[in-house]
Amino acid sequence: MKTSILRCPYQNQCSGCEYLHLDLEQQKQAKIESLKSLAKGPVNYRSFGLQELRSRLDFVILNGKIGLYQKNSSEVVDIEKCLQLSPALQSFLSDFRKIRWPVKKASVRLRVSPQGKRGAWLDFANADIKRLLEEETIFTQLQQICFVEIGQRHKALIRKPQTGNWGLGDPQYHHWSNSWCVDQEVPLFSTVGSFTQPSHVSNQLITQTLSKWFSEIKPEHVLEFGSGIGNLTFPALTHSKTQVTATDWDERALKGLEQSLIHQDLQVNMKSQTLRSRVDIQRGDFRLNLPRIERVDVLLLNPARSGVGNFLKSLLPLKPQHIIYMSCFPESFFLDTQCLNEYSMQKIELMDQFPNTKHIEILSHWVRL
Repeated sequence: MKTSILRCPYQNQCSGCEYLHLDLEQQKQAKIESLKSLAKGPVNYRSFGLQELRSRLDFVILNGKIGLYQKNSSEVVDIEKCLQLSPALQSFLSDFRKIRWPVKKASVRLRVSPQGKRGAWLDFANADIKRLLEEETIFTQLQQICFVEIGQRHKALIRKPQTGNWGLGDPQYHHWSNSWCVDQEVPLFSTVGSFTQPSHVSNQLITQTLSKWFSEIKPEHVLEFGSGIGNLTFPALTHSKTQVTATDWDERALKGLEQSLIHQDLQVNMKSQTLRSRVDIQRGDFRLNLPRIERVDVLLLNPARSGVGNFLKSLLPLKPQHIIYMSCFPESFFLDTQCLNEYSMQKIELMDQFPNTKHIEILSHWVRL
Protein backbone atom coordinates (compact mmCIF):
# COMPACT_ATOMS: atom_id res chain seq x y z
CA MET A 1 0.00 0.00 0.00
CA LYS A 2 1.31 3.44 -0.91
CA THR A 3 -0.61 5.22 1.85
CA SER A 4 -1.68 4.24 5.36
CA ILE A 5 -5.18 5.65 4.77
CA LEU A 6 -7.33 4.43 1.90
CA ARG A 7 -8.68 6.96 -0.56
CA CYS A 8 -12.08 5.76 -1.71
CA PRO A 9 -14.04 7.80 -4.29
CA TYR A 10 -17.31 6.81 -2.55
CA GLN A 11 -16.34 7.54 1.06
CA ASN A 12 -18.48 10.67 1.39
CA GLN A 13 -21.57 8.80 0.19
CA CYS A 14 -21.26 5.07 0.87
CA SER A 15 -22.37 3.72 4.26
CA GLY A 16 -20.09 0.70 4.04
CA CYS A 17 -16.94 2.00 5.79
CA GLU A 18 -17.00 4.33 8.81
CA TYR A 19 -13.25 4.31 9.56
CA LEU A 20 -11.78 5.31 6.20
CA HIS A 21 -10.39 8.48 7.79
CA LEU A 22 -8.21 6.40 10.15
CA ASP A 23 -4.99 4.59 9.34
CA LEU A 24 -4.45 0.95 10.34
CA GLU A 25 -2.88 1.73 13.72
CA GLN A 26 -5.63 4.21 14.61
CA GLN A 27 -8.30 1.66 13.69
CA LYS A 28 -6.56 -0.92 15.87
CA GLN A 29 -6.49 1.39 18.89
CA ALA A 30 -10.14 2.38 18.43
CA LYS A 31 -11.27 -1.24 18.33
CA ILE A 32 -9.18 -2.30 21.31
CA GLU A 33 -10.48 0.73 23.23
CA SER A 34 -14.06 -0.39 22.59
CA LEU A 35 -13.37 -3.57 24.60
CA LYS A 36 -11.01 -2.31 27.31
CA SER A 37 -13.64 -2.40 30.07
CA LEU A 38 -14.16 -6.11 29.48
CA ALA A 39 -10.67 -7.38 28.70
CA LYS A 40 -8.69 -7.25 31.95
CA GLY A 41 -5.46 -8.48 30.41
CA PRO A 42 -3.64 -8.01 27.11
CA VAL A 43 -5.63 -8.26 23.89
CA ASN A 44 -4.22 -10.19 20.96
CA TYR A 45 -5.09 -8.22 17.82
CA ARG A 46 -4.71 -9.69 14.34
CA SER A 47 -4.80 -7.45 11.28
CA PHE A 48 -5.02 -8.53 7.66
CA GLY A 49 -4.39 -5.12 6.12
CA LEU A 50 -6.68 -2.34 4.94
CA GLN A 51 -7.99 -3.72 1.67
CA GLU A 52 -8.58 -6.61 -0.76
CA LEU A 53 -9.74 -9.02 1.96
CA ARG A 54 -13.34 -9.93 1.12
CA SER A 55 -14.28 -13.04 -0.82
CA ARG A 56 -18.03 -12.46 -0.33
CA LEU A 57 -20.05 -9.31 -1.11
CA ASP A 58 -23.67 -8.43 -0.33
CA PHE A 59 -25.24 -5.48 -2.15
CA VAL A 60 -28.43 -4.24 -3.77
CA ILE A 61 -29.69 -3.34 -7.21
CA LEU A 62 -32.00 -0.33 -7.07
CA ASN A 63 -33.34 1.59 -10.06
CA GLY A 64 -30.40 0.63 -12.23
CA LYS A 65 -27.72 1.28 -9.61
CA ILE A 66 -25.56 -1.53 -8.24
CA GLY A 67 -23.92 -0.99 -4.87
CA LEU A 68 -24.54 -0.12 -1.21
CA TYR A 69 -26.93 2.30 0.45
CA GLN A 70 -25.92 5.92 0.92
CA LYS A 71 -25.32 7.37 4.35
CA ASN A 72 -28.63 8.35 5.97
CA SER A 73 -30.50 7.67 2.75
CA SER A 74 -32.53 4.98 0.99
CA GLU A 75 -30.66 5.71 -2.26
CA VAL A 76 -27.88 3.46 -3.54
CA VAL A 77 -24.30 4.43 -4.35
CA ASP A 78 -23.40 2.94 -7.74
CA ILE A 79 -20.06 1.23 -7.00
CA GLU A 80 -17.82 0.11 -9.84
CA LYS A 81 -14.82 -0.79 -7.71
CA CYS A 82 -14.68 -1.56 -3.98
CA LEU A 83 -11.29 -1.50 -2.30
CA GLN A 84 -12.40 -4.14 0.20
CA LEU A 85 -12.79 -6.89 -2.40
CA SER A 86 -10.18 -9.49 -3.24
CA PRO A 87 -8.95 -9.20 -6.84
CA ALA A 88 -10.94 -12.30 -7.80
CA LEU A 89 -14.16 -10.91 -6.30
CA GLN A 90 -13.61 -7.47 -7.85
CA SER A 91 -13.22 -9.12 -11.25
CA PHE A 92 -16.49 -10.98 -10.66
CA LEU A 93 -18.29 -7.75 -9.69
CA SER A 94 -16.98 -6.02 -12.82
CA ASP A 95 -18.34 -8.83 -15.00
CA PHE A 96 -21.65 -8.84 -13.12
CA ARG A 97 -22.05 -5.10 -13.73
CA LYS A 98 -21.83 -5.59 -17.48
CA ILE A 99 -25.30 -7.14 -17.36
CA ARG A 100 -28.14 -4.60 -17.49
CA TRP A 101 -30.69 -5.67 -14.91
CA PRO A 102 -34.28 -4.72 -15.84
CA VAL A 103 -35.53 -4.93 -12.24
CA LYS A 104 -36.49 -2.18 -9.84
CA LYS A 105 -34.97 -3.76 -6.74
CA ALA A 106 -32.98 -6.89 -5.85
CA SER A 107 -30.65 -8.23 -3.18
CA VAL A 108 -27.48 -9.94 -4.39
CA ARG A 109 -24.69 -12.00 -2.88
CA LEU A 110 -21.57 -12.69 -4.90
CA ARG A 111 -18.85 -15.03 -3.70
CA VAL A 112 -15.66 -16.64 -4.94
CA SER A 113 -14.62 -20.02 -3.53
CA PRO A 114 -11.07 -20.81 -2.35
CA GLN A 115 -10.53 -22.48 -5.75
CA GLY A 116 -11.88 -19.47 -7.67
CA LYS A 117 -15.38 -20.80 -8.48
CA ARG A 118 -17.95 -17.99 -8.80
CA GLY A 119 -21.44 -18.03 -7.32
CA ALA A 120 -24.30 -15.52 -7.35
CA TRP A 121 -27.43 -15.55 -5.19
CA LEU A 122 -30.22 -13.20 -6.32
CA ASP A 123 -33.42 -12.34 -4.51
CA PHE A 124 -35.99 -10.61 -6.78
CA ALA A 125 -39.70 -10.11 -6.63
CA ASN A 126 -41.50 -13.25 -7.89
CA ALA A 127 -42.84 -11.35 -10.91
CA ASP A 128 -39.30 -10.35 -11.89
CA ILE A 129 -38.04 -13.91 -11.52
CA LYS A 130 -40.82 -15.21 -13.75
CA ARG A 131 -40.20 -12.53 -16.37
CA LEU A 132 -36.43 -13.11 -16.47
CA LEU A 133 -36.87 -16.88 -16.75
CA GLU A 134 -39.15 -16.37 -19.74
CA GLU A 135 -36.96 -13.66 -21.29
CA GLU A 136 -33.88 -15.92 -20.95
CA THR A 137 -31.20 -13.46 -22.18
CA ILE A 138 -30.21 -12.05 -18.77
CA PHE A 139 -29.92 -15.42 -17.04
CA THR A 140 -28.01 -16.83 -20.03
CA GLN A 141 -25.46 -14.03 -19.69
CA LEU A 142 -25.15 -14.56 -15.95
CA GLN A 143 -24.89 -18.33 -16.16
CA GLN A 144 -21.95 -17.96 -18.51
CA ILE A 145 -19.88 -16.31 -15.78
CA CYS A 146 -21.02 -18.07 -12.58
CA PHE A 147 -23.20 -20.61 -10.82
CA VAL A 148 -26.62 -19.01 -10.17
CA GLU A 149 -29.01 -19.36 -7.24
CA ILE A 150 -32.33 -17.55 -6.90
CA GLY A 151 -34.81 -16.63 -4.17
CA GLN A 152 -35.28 -17.21 -0.46
CA ARG A 153 -35.31 -20.98 -1.00
CA HIS A 154 -31.92 -20.86 -2.75
CA LYS A 155 -33.18 -22.58 -5.90
CA ALA A 156 -30.54 -23.41 -8.52
CA LEU A 157 -30.91 -21.97 -12.03
CA ILE A 158 -31.15 -24.96 -14.40
CA ARG A 159 -32.12 -25.83 -17.93
CA LYS A 160 -35.33 -27.87 -17.97
CA PRO A 161 -34.54 -31.20 -19.67
CA GLN A 162 -37.94 -31.36 -21.38
CA THR A 163 -37.91 -27.92 -23.01
CA GLY A 164 -34.39 -26.54 -22.66
CA ASN A 165 -35.83 -23.39 -21.08
CA TRP A 166 -34.53 -21.85 -17.87
CA GLY A 167 -36.16 -23.06 -14.67
CA LEU A 168 -35.50 -23.42 -10.95
CA GLY A 169 -34.29 -26.67 -9.42
CA ASP A 170 -33.53 -27.91 -5.92
CA PRO A 171 -30.77 -26.18 -3.93
CA GLN A 172 -27.29 -27.38 -4.82
CA TYR A 173 -24.41 -27.64 -2.38
CA HIS A 174 -20.90 -26.73 -3.48
CA HIS A 175 -17.54 -26.12 -1.85
CA TRP A 176 -17.77 -22.36 -1.28
CA SER A 177 -15.60 -21.97 1.83
CA ASN A 178 -13.19 -23.78 4.18
CA SER A 179 -12.91 -24.50 7.86
CA TRP A 180 -9.89 -25.94 9.66
CA CYS A 181 -9.46 -28.80 12.11
CA VAL A 182 -5.96 -28.66 13.63
CA ASP A 183 -3.87 -27.99 10.48
CA GLN A 184 -6.27 -29.84 8.20
CA GLU A 185 -8.20 -27.79 5.66
CA VAL A 186 -11.86 -28.84 5.62
CA PRO A 187 -14.09 -28.03 2.60
CA LEU A 188 -17.47 -26.62 3.64
CA PHE A 189 -20.44 -27.32 1.39
CA SER A 190 -23.30 -24.85 1.22
CA THR A 191 -25.62 -22.92 -1.03
CA VAL A 192 -24.36 -19.59 -2.38
CA GLY A 193 -26.84 -17.73 -0.17
CA SER A 194 -25.76 -19.45 3.05
CA PHE A 195 -23.91 -17.44 5.67
CA THR A 196 -20.12 -17.65 5.75
CA GLN A 197 -17.39 -15.46 7.14
CA PRO A 198 -16.52 -12.68 4.64
CA SER A 199 -12.90 -13.63 3.98
CA HIS A 200 -11.09 -16.91 3.32
CA VAL A 201 -7.87 -15.40 4.68
CA SER A 202 -9.20 -14.25 8.05
CA ASN A 203 -11.43 -17.29 8.50
CA GLN A 204 -8.44 -19.60 8.28
CA LEU A 205 -6.84 -17.87 11.26
CA ILE A 206 -10.15 -17.78 13.16
CA THR A 207 -10.81 -21.50 12.80
CA GLN A 208 -7.19 -22.49 13.41
CA THR A 209 -7.20 -20.40 16.61
CA LEU A 210 -10.38 -22.09 17.85
CA SER A 211 -8.96 -25.48 16.91
CA LYS A 212 -5.97 -24.75 19.14
CA TRP A 213 -8.26 -23.76 22.02
CA PHE A 214 -10.24 -26.99 21.71
CA SER A 215 -7.04 -29.04 21.57
CA GLU A 216 -6.08 -27.51 24.94
CA ILE A 217 -9.54 -28.00 26.52
CA LYS A 218 -10.02 -31.60 25.26
CA PRO A 219 -13.77 -31.58 25.92
CA GLU A 220 -15.95 -34.67 25.87
CA HIS A 221 -19.11 -32.84 24.84
CA VAL A 222 -19.59 -29.51 23.07
CA LEU A 223 -23.01 -27.89 22.70
CA GLU A 224 -23.00 -25.52 19.70
CA PHE A 225 -25.76 -23.02 19.01
CA GLY A 226 -25.95 -21.48 15.56
CA SER A 227 -23.71 -24.05 13.91
CA GLY A 228 -24.80 -23.06 10.40
CA ILE A 229 -22.78 -24.92 7.76
CA GLY A 230 -20.20 -26.04 10.35
CA ASN A 231 -17.48 -23.42 10.24
CA LEU A 232 -16.89 -23.73 14.01
CA THR A 233 -18.09 -27.32 14.31
CA PHE A 234 -14.94 -28.70 12.74
CA PRO A 235 -12.53 -26.85 15.07
CA ALA A 236 -14.62 -28.18 17.98
CA LEU A 237 -13.86 -31.73 16.76
CA THR A 238 -10.10 -31.26 17.10
CA HIS A 239 -9.82 -33.60 20.10
CA SER A 240 -10.48 -37.15 18.88
CA LYS A 241 -12.89 -38.00 21.73
CA THR A 242 -15.08 -34.90 21.47
CA GLN A 243 -18.79 -35.27 20.69
CA VAL A 244 -20.61 -32.19 19.36
CA THR A 245 -24.31 -31.38 19.47
CA ALA A 246 -24.72 -28.92 16.59
CA THR A 247 -27.97 -26.95 16.53
CA ASP A 248 -29.46 -24.44 14.11
CA TRP A 249 -32.89 -23.51 12.74
CA ASP A 250 -31.70 -23.34 9.10
CA GLU A 251 -32.38 -26.67 7.38
CA ARG A 252 -30.27 -25.81 4.33
CA ALA A 253 -27.26 -24.90 6.44
CA LEU A 254 -27.49 -28.15 8.40
CA LYS A 255 -27.71 -30.15 5.16
CA GLY A 256 -24.48 -28.46 4.13
CA LEU A 257 -22.89 -29.40 7.47
CA GLU A 258 -23.87 -33.03 7.01
CA GLN A 259 -22.47 -33.12 3.47
CA SER A 260 -19.20 -31.60 4.71
CA LEU A 261 -18.87 -34.19 7.49
CA ILE A 262 -19.49 -37.08 5.09
CA HIS A 263 -17.13 -35.62 2.48
CA GLN A 264 -14.35 -35.24 5.04
CA ASP A 265 -14.81 -38.82 6.24
CA LEU A 266 -14.50 -40.05 2.65
CA GLN A 267 -11.44 -37.89 2.00
CA VAL A 268 -9.49 -39.38 4.91
CA ASN A 269 -10.96 -42.88 4.42
CA MET A 270 -12.40 -43.04 7.94
CA LYS A 271 -14.12 -46.36 8.63
CA SER A 272 -14.83 -46.17 12.37
CA GLN A 273 -15.51 -43.30 14.78
CA THR A 274 -16.21 -41.05 11.80
CA LEU A 275 -16.68 -37.32 12.14
CA ARG A 276 -20.33 -37.78 11.19
CA SER A 277 -20.84 -40.22 14.07
CA ARG A 278 -19.38 -37.65 16.50
CA VAL A 279 -21.84 -34.89 15.59
CA ASP A 280 -25.50 -34.89 16.64
CA ILE A 281 -27.22 -32.47 14.26
CA GLN A 282 -30.44 -30.99 15.67
CA ARG A 283 -32.73 -28.51 13.97
CA GLY A 284 -35.08 -26.14 15.79
CA ASP A 285 -35.50 -22.82 17.55
CA PHE A 286 -33.84 -23.79 20.80
CA ARG A 287 -34.40 -20.36 22.27
CA LEU A 288 -37.88 -21.74 23.00
CA ASN A 289 -37.06 -25.37 23.83
CA LEU A 290 -33.54 -26.43 24.77
CA PRO A 291 -32.28 -29.72 23.36
CA ARG A 292 -32.21 -32.58 25.85
CA ILE A 293 -28.65 -32.98 26.99
CA GLU A 294 -27.11 -34.37 30.15
CA ARG A 295 -23.62 -32.92 30.11
CA VAL A 296 -21.91 -29.94 28.52
CA ASP A 297 -18.18 -29.28 28.83
CA VAL A 298 -18.06 -26.42 26.33
CA LEU A 299 -20.83 -24.09 25.22
CA LEU A 300 -20.01 -22.74 21.74
CA LEU A 301 -21.83 -19.63 20.51
CA ASN A 302 -21.50 -17.59 17.31
CA PRO A 303 -24.70 -15.53 17.03
CA ALA A 304 -25.77 -12.91 14.53
CA ARG A 305 -25.06 -9.25 15.25
CA SER A 306 -28.10 -9.03 17.52
CA GLY A 307 -26.49 -11.52 19.90
CA VAL A 308 -28.26 -14.15 22.00
CA GLY A 309 -29.82 -11.88 24.62
CA ASN A 310 -31.45 -13.59 27.61
CA PHE A 311 -31.04 -16.96 25.91
CA LEU A 312 -27.52 -17.21 27.33
CA LYS A 313 -28.94 -17.01 30.87
CA SER A 314 -31.15 -20.00 30.16
CA LEU A 315 -28.06 -22.04 29.27
CA LEU A 316 -26.07 -21.30 32.42
CA PRO A 317 -27.91 -23.96 34.54
CA LEU A 318 -26.15 -26.52 32.32
CA LYS A 319 -22.98 -25.34 34.11
CA PRO A 320 -20.53 -25.71 31.25
CA GLN A 321 -16.93 -25.47 32.43
CA HIS A 322 -16.03 -23.47 29.32
CA ILE A 323 -17.86 -20.98 27.12
CA ILE A 324 -16.47 -19.97 23.75
CA TYR A 325 -18.31 -16.96 22.38
CA MET A 326 -17.54 -15.50 18.95
CA SER A 327 -19.11 -12.20 17.94
CA CYS A 328 -18.71 -9.59 15.21
CA PHE A 329 -20.60 -6.88 17.14
CA PRO A 330 -19.07 -5.46 20.36
CA GLU A 331 -22.36 -3.90 21.51
CA SER A 332 -24.29 -7.17 21.67
CA PHE A 333 -21.18 -8.99 22.97
CA PHE A 334 -21.08 -6.62 25.96
CA LEU A 335 -24.79 -7.06 26.70
CA ASP A 336 -24.78 -10.84 26.36
CA THR A 337 -21.73 -11.50 28.51
CA GLN A 338 -22.83 -9.33 31.45
CA CYS A 339 -24.56 -12.38 32.91
CA LEU A 340 -21.34 -14.42 33.09
CA ASN A 341 -20.66 -13.54 36.72
CA GLU A 342 -19.53 -17.07 37.53
CA TYR A 343 -17.04 -17.09 34.67
CA SER A 344 -13.69 -15.46 34.00
CA MET A 345 -12.59 -14.51 30.50
CA GLN A 346 -9.28 -16.33 29.99
CA LYS A 347 -8.56 -15.40 26.38
CA ILE A 348 -9.66 -12.80 23.88
CA GLU A 349 -8.56 -12.50 20.27
CA LEU A 350 -9.59 -9.66 17.96
CA MET A 351 -9.58 -10.55 14.28
CA ASP A 352 -9.91 -7.43 12.14
CA GLN A 353 -11.69 -8.99 9.18
CA PHE A 354 -13.77 -5.80 8.80
CA PRO A 355 -11.10 -3.14 8.16
CA ASN A 356 -12.27 0.47 7.77
CA THR A 357 -15.46 -0.27 9.74
CA LYS A 358 -16.35 -0.19 13.45
CA HIS A 359 -16.84 -3.95 13.49
CA ILE A 360 -14.34 -6.49 14.80
CA GLU A 361 -14.52 -10.27 15.13
CA ILE A 362 -14.20 -11.19 18.81
CA LEU A 363 -13.09 -14.65 19.92
CA SER A 364 -13.45 -15.13 23.68
CA HIS A 365 -12.86 -18.07 26.00
CA TRP A 366 -14.56 -18.07 29.42
CA VAL A 367 -13.85 -20.51 32.27
CA ARG A 368 -16.14 -21.27 35.19
CA LEU A 369 -14.77 -19.99 38.53
